[in-house]
Amino acid sequence: MPRTLRAVALICLTAVAVALPASANAERWTTTDPREDVRGVQFTPEPPPCGTHAEIVATEATNEDITRLRVRHTRTHVHLRARFRDLDEALEQNVTFHLATDDNAWMLDILRWQRNDGTFRRVQSFLAQTPEEPEPEDIDECGGYMIGMIGINCRTSPEIDHEADVITAAIPRRCVSNPRWVRAGVENYGDSEVGGTPTFLHDQWGDAADTDSLIVSPLGARVRAPRGADVRQTAGPAPTSGRAVGLVGGPGYRWVRQ
Repeated sequence: MPRTLRAVALICLTAVAVALPASANAERWTTTDPREDVRGVQFTPEPPPCGTHAEIVATEATNEDITRLRVRHTRTHVHLRARFRDLDEALEQNVTFHLATDDNAWMLDILRWQRNDGTFRRVQSFLAQTPEEPEPEDIDECGGYMIGMIGINCRTSPEIDHEADVITAAIPRRCVSNPRWVRAGVENYGDSEVGGTPTFLHDQWGDAADTDSLIVSPLGARVRAPRGADVRQTAGPAPTSGRAVGLVGGPGYRWVRQ
């Protein structure tokens, strides 16, 4: 989440040293997110037609609790790494990294789904340009809408490490038009029971007040391409597959349908 710039001056005779933020124009940026801040939404069908969405703080939800975000910008890739309080290999994972560049905006979903027989499919990823914000007429009376995204064929190397409690990906720079800089955010979704009631869980890095988007979570500082990186804009890989995304009740309550 946004950090207030604090300069610490150490004055010794005529010398003055000022501490500057290391992330401003660096190739690497790391930040933390508060623990025990997962939000939950519990739904009841009354009154019709929209029912009631009750929001709670799900402090006991550890699998969805983001605690750190790291971005590393190299000559060839944008490396993304999110740490969680305690990833549970018995649960599904649904993480979205958001990426803004000097040329465009992108979303990378990292998914781990459970089959009907209880086993898990391999970790999958879905990279697409961030869709346009919905127009008011696209949102129904209950605050829901559907959008479509076209994914691109790009190897992003998604990994989920339940021992280290981290989820990582490496996006080739050519797949996101060789950006001069990137800004990143991350959010996570899950379903569980809280107090015996089915609950939709969500956490994101940053403060929700720092974005007015229904689609994109808050983004961090710019991380510039290192010296020598190719910054010529490219068309990128051709679109390959589609996905529908639904949103209910405003920012943060999203589910991905394959």
